[in-house]
Amino acid sequence: MRSLQALFHIALCALAVACAPSRPAIDELHGVRLGMTPAEVRARFEPEGKFSITPSNDGGIWLEWSATGDQPITEARFEFHEGILVAIRAKHGEDGAIAVQRLDVSPWAVRYARVDENNRAETTLLARGCPAHESEVQELLALR
Repeated sequence: MRSLQALFHIALCALAVACAPSRPAIDELHGVRLGMTPAEVRARFEPEGKFSITPSNDGGIWLEWSATGDQPITEARFEFHEGILVAIRAKHGEDGAIAVQRLDVSPWAVRYARVDENNRAETTLLARGCPAHESEVQELLALR
């Protein structure tokens, strides 16, 4: 009898988790996740726009994106080191305003949303294991 009760409670918990509204992963932005390659980013980034590629100052590459038409994001920079996406910096359109600063942290990523000096929302996602972004990650973690 006890095992049947325990099984019932486990099933209820599993059902609650399965039916709970899902939140976007903190390492994802409009179909793109940290850890992707440049080709994957170009193929999966959902808003319509144009990409250009630029070498970064630290030996990596930046994939710059700008919106065409009315999109939820107006511009974004995807930063790659050793061919892997380690940072995303995005500026949102007028409809993407945020009311408060927000910091989300996981063992593998940091997501920071804020309003910039021009009163526009921007989001930064950083991989926590990237040596090039370690100081920036530590600065953000100090905000907690």
